[in-house]
Amino acid sequence: MTAPERLRQHLQGVRDKPGGGFMAECPSHSDRKASLSVDAGRETPVVIKCMAGCGTDDVLAAIGLTWEQLLAGDERKAERSIVAVYDYHSADGESLLHQTVRFRPKGFSQRRPDGQGGWLWNLQGIEPVLYRLPYLAGAAGDVWVHITEGEADADRLAELGLIATTSPMGAGKWRPSYTEALRGRRVVVLPDNDDVGRKHALHIVTALNGVAAEVKLLELAGLPEKGDVSDWLQAGGTVEELERLVEGAPTWPKSTIIEFPAPQSDAAPDVQVLAPDRVSVVQHTELGPLEFLFSDMEKNARELDAELTIRFLAAGAPTDPYPLRLNLLSLNARNEVRRELEAIYGKELKWAAVLAAAFSKAQQTFLGLDRSVRASMLEPPDRMSFLIEGILPDEGVTMPFGAGTSLKTFITMDWAICIARGLDWLGHGTQQRNVLWVDYETGQGMFGFRLRRLLQGHGLFMEDVPNIHYWPAGGMSLPDSLDALRRCIERHSIGALFVDHTAVACGGEPEKADTATRYFRAVSKLGLPAVSIAHITGEGEKEPGQILRPFGSVFWSNEARRTWFVRKATQDDGATLAEVGFFRRKVNDGPAPPDFGVHVAFEDPAGPIRVSRGDIRESAELFSGRRLDQQIYDVLTSGMRPSEIAAVLPGQHKPEVISETMRRNKRLFDCAELGGGRGKESLWIRAS
Repeated sequence: MTAPERLRQHLQGVRDKPGGGFMAECPSHSDRKASLSVDAGRETPVVIKCMAGCGTDDVLAAIGLTWEQLLAGDERKAERSIVAVYDYHSADGESLLHQTVRFRPKGFSQRRPDGQGGWLWNLQGIEPVLYRLPYLAGAAGDVWVHITEGEADADRLAELGLIATTSPMGAGKWRPSYTEALRGRRVVVLPDNDDVGRKHALHIVTALNGVAAEVKLLELAGLPEKGDVSDWLQAGGTVEELERLVEGAPTWPKSTIIEFPAPQSDAAPDVQVLAPDRVSVVQHTELGPLEFLFSDMEKNARELDAELTIRFLAAGAPTDPYPLRLNLLSLNARNEVRRELEAIYGKELKWAAVLAAAFSKAQQTFLGLDRSVRASMLEPPDRMSFLIEGILPDEGVTMPFGAGTSLKTFITMDWAICIARGLDWLGHGTQQRNVLWVDYETGQGMFGFRLRRLLQGHGLFMEDVPNIHYWPAGGMSLPDSLDALRRCIERHSIGALFVDHTAVACGGEPEKADTATRYFRAVSKLGLPAVSIAHITGEGEKEPGQILRPFGSVFWSNEARRTWFVRKATQDDGATLAEVGFFRRKVNDGPAPPDFGVHVAFEDPAGPIRVSRGDIRESAELFSGRRLDQQIYDVLTSGMRPSEIAAVLPGQHKPEVISETMRRNKRLFDCAELGGGRGKESLWIRAS
């Protein structure tokens, strides 16, 4: 008899699946719709999965079977062998409470001593504990406790001298007793690099919020998909580097849970607007008040997105919040939330009705919110404010864009240094601010190398800019990093944001309007002036003066406060001086600033990098980067005809194009004499 056949004999409500295997009522929970799936596995005799989330060991325990009994006589039993056993002891280390057993093919089961030298393959009747609990209990209270997603990772960190632990049964199985065991501790959670791992980590940090002395969530950069801290160490990470990352990671903010007396279940929901994009809805249920906190609410054509946290507020009710992000208008998303809440909290509540009421109230409140403000109450500034006078406004997004070799990053890093130190930049005054550099491209080592060389160009050292903070984004888009970035900005009093580079930071296809809108909304929520660097491709066949917008998209141009097209002149082999031009493309905040040139001098491969003022008029190649109407205006010192202008302009421009450009721009040009007859061109002058 095979394992699936033996299991079938112990189950109710069995029905065969068309492709093989069967469904049955799960014996581990009150099941009315046959949510237990049983199949013959490819590498193991049986695959058991409860769609409501019950553990396999719990299913077997409910029908009185052990794994040995289930697999007895199955011809494939020999394929399942134990490869590792992880002991869970009491805090004093005297008692072995339970074990996690790892099998080959990969699988895990839980077992506990039966008191007679054998094992019971379930955890019934005992309270599971954290892994390596005696080491945790014996550690000093101020050391960091590292929480991983598996026992092997915890052991690896322990071998390096760190205090590490994990919870049994993997992601999604965190218990209030584990939270209590970490009361007053300093805790850092190291998630695996997948959605399940990140959700599990978020659940832990929110559970520990207000219980642990300090909580941090540290996502390690450079992990492969589903990678973990062991992979990070294998790739060359060190315990010293990990300790530095932990110390530099932002602390999870503490929150206060307000306890209300439990009102009647038929009371109307309480709705409170906490901010223009933040709504609290409290539903009064049989289990007491239940809060739905909708944050970062955003509406576009087809979606109403929000960060949703659900928590019970009454004393004695479950206290672990349930966080997620979803589209409030999606019925599928709502049903998924309902199923998960039923699995976590049970079916005592009519979750479908509770969710429908909360979502509806949040939607009505957010969309109906009066956002108007009396104009007389506004406090406009006396003059426009700049971080770098005339170049970088003190609000909104400024976008330098150009080819990947145009030295944009070097020059904007020099901006960051001058802002951090309050130094003039090429004669332009600056406002001193703490700076955050969000990196999607360079990497920590190369960023530090470039920063050190640029600082040397100013006669400075790394310790002279303690207020420049580096954020390795690790591929997570800026809109998805908002909460963590906000905590960092608040903690370090950041006053200027630099993002390198936009195409990755936006988290979507840059050419699409929704991607640009979502990105600019996210940046605006951080409340800082931002420099967002954009590397452009596919523009090689255009004349530089015709490259007008980042990614060739009107959406990026429209949303940005200013855009600068950046171009580097061709260098001879071995040249140590680079000539770079900055050409204004979009200005919506006052008089248009002039285009300007920059010299970047590389003295040797590892020595100082010096940034100084240049002159784009000295390079025909850079001069051609100006918009065509600007180029024409510069050469039109007296009356000239289009063919004469074309002859002196760099590049190849047809007289007809020049004539049409002047005809459309009457603000800059006047026609002094109309052409007529064959081949006679009009005579043009500058507008008076």
